[in-house]
Amino acid sequence: MTRQKKIVCLASGSGSLFEFLATQFGLCEVPIEVVALLTDVADCGAVQKADRHNISVHTFESWQNPEETCLAMSVTLENLQPDLVIGVGFMKILTKTFIHRWHPINTHPSLLPAFKGAHAVRDSMNYNSFVTGTSVHRMAEEVDQGSLLTQSPCICFSNEPEENLHARIKLIEKAQLFHTIISLLSHKGPSHV
Repeated sequence: MTRQKKIVCLASGSGSLFEFLATQFGLCEVPIEVVALLTDVADCGAVQKADRHNISVHTFESWQNPEETCLAMSVTLENLQPDLVIGVGFMKILTKTFIHRWHPINTHPSLLPAFKGAHAVRDSMNYNSFVTGTSVHRMAEEVDQGSLLTQSPCICFSNEPEENLHARIKLIEKAQLFHTIISLLSHKGPSHV
């Protein structure tokens, strides 16, 4: 019998990607489960979605000392023993120690290394890109610098509102992340080992 693989998500925002993963892994026959949410925002949408799915929530709101906060997060993760840690809209920079211990993955709404940072969709539109997309990568000490795992393109239409392009990228991102997780946990075992 295959052991159930455990995912822990890190989120700060609305939680749409978090909820997608919780729902999809709850419905499919793949032995993967979202077991916890770690957040820095106690009242964010992701927390409400975790409550709806009966997924435990661990809140770390104090970031005056990132080393201490990341150490506290690591203690929580040691207790949870996840096979994979995933950033799904987590808006804090994690410490080197945390990254090297847990090897978290993250998504980004561009074809990295192009358009790093918080405004990737707007930046790609301002550059008049014909193609943008989404990347799944390992988190690194520098924002959006980690090794790439998968990428998926998305065509840019001229005069398209930014929110429309971002919504189309998010649809691609969900499927891409879902399949990347299955690939990582099915073929390699625990990703932090």
